[in-house]
Amino acid sequence: MQQETRPTKDLRDEWFKLWGIQPHRRIGRKMLERSIVFKRNEKHLDPCIQKRLNRLVQNYKRNPKYFDEAHAALKIGTAVTKNWHGVNHTVTLKEGGFEYQGISYTSLSKIAFIITGTKWNGWRFFGLRKAESNS
Repeated sequence: MQQETRPTKDLRDEWFKLWGIQPHRRIGRKMLERSIVFKRNEKHLDPCIQKRLNRLVQNYKRNPKYFDEAHAALKIGTAVTKNWHGVNHTVTLKEGGFEYQGISYTSLSKIAFIITGTKWNGWRFFGLRKAESNS
């Protein structure tokens, strides 16, 4: 396979066409080439992987610290159980959300509220996120 020898300006123009925004001035030639190849191949991704990537991007856009908050990497079908006041509560990860007692929810926090009657960070309530350190 022969390396592209197109001018960097042409790569930056193609990058803009594919991504819809101008590349940062510090993005180098290799990254331009790699991201162009990625974007060209993106349409061939498995739909489940594409949905997961889209969800990760949405989460990051909403909260740039999303990946720093130690969200567990859960797979669809994973069941998480929390014992609250002697009662076991099981939540199952489904496509696009969670299932609790046969009802679908998009938020673990909503489920934690239903169980406890008070507001909780659902990820923390179910033990899927580390508590913030006070150091």
